[in-house]
Amino acid sequence: MLVSMTGFGAACSDTAGLRVEVEVRSLNHRHFKLMLKATEPYQLLEPDVEAIVKRYVRRGTVQVQLRVQRAPRSTDYTLNRVALLSYYEQLCSIHRELQLEGEPELEDLLTLPGVAETSENRGPSPREDWPAIQPVLQQALEALQNSRIQEGAALAQELRRLASEIRHQLDLVRQRSEGLVELYRQRLYERVQRLLAEQGLTLQPAELHREVVIFAERSDIGEEIVRLDSHLEHFLRTLDEPESSGRKLDFLCQEMFRETNTIGAKALDAAIGQAVVQMKTLIEKIRELAQNIE
Repeated sequence: MLVSMTGFGAACSDTAGLRVEVEVRSLNHRHFKLMLKATEPYQLLEPDVEAIVKRYVRRGTVQVQLRVQRAPRSTDYTLNRVALLSYYEQLCSIHRELQLEGEPELEDLLTLPGVAETSENRGPSPREDWPAIQPVLQQALEALQNSRIQEGAALAQELRRLASEIRHQLDLVRQRSEGLVELYRQRLYERVQRLLAEQGLTLQPAELHREVVIFAERSDIGEEIVRLDSHLEHFLRTLDEPESSGRKLDFLCQEMFRETNTIGAKALDAAIGQAVVQMKTLIEKIRELAQNIE
């Protein structure tokens, strides 16, 4: 089963005053790479996020956007009693020294640094919120995986179509190659006979036979046809393997391209040359698609 390296997934949760939103995108890359963009200070959870993401993605760039919003709680607002009493005692002492009437007002004390503390001063605890974040991340990754599988199925269908077209062109090459040596012998014989007739000379059959044998050896593409056909079979079997194998498909494309190049170089025939051009074009299309497979 092929899995695409590109996809998108999103999930959100709003429970117990904690809203968590996760968006996940995956892009092509030769190796695994995580890019986390998170609300402060949740970037500290990157190792935990990466461990979860790697359960779903083996190769590619994964962009994770994590947004966390917490509703205010009564425990988010506290008074620093030590600071408050210290300020109060110091101000009372100053009042007595200066012989001022009254005592320091409580509202004045609350505005002094360090007396009133809020959650913004202390900051949220990423580790404390991780149990609520993890399931949302997993839901987004499940959605991502589903989209990647769907796209992988579409890619597999297109790859099979392209492989079928290559097989058709290869059959044309095989049929053409079977009569290529005889065609060359006839053309060579007619050309030589015409030239010798102009000079009043004759050609021994053994000499013509030797030239035909040399041509047959140089233009024999039987092995290349067999190997290319074998690579095509291996390619199609790989599409049906339970585990997605983008690297293997890319390697097989390189091997098919090499055999096709050799066929074009050895078979000095216009019809085969046209088929070779078609096959190379199709293989290049396959390679472009294979670059998007995990």
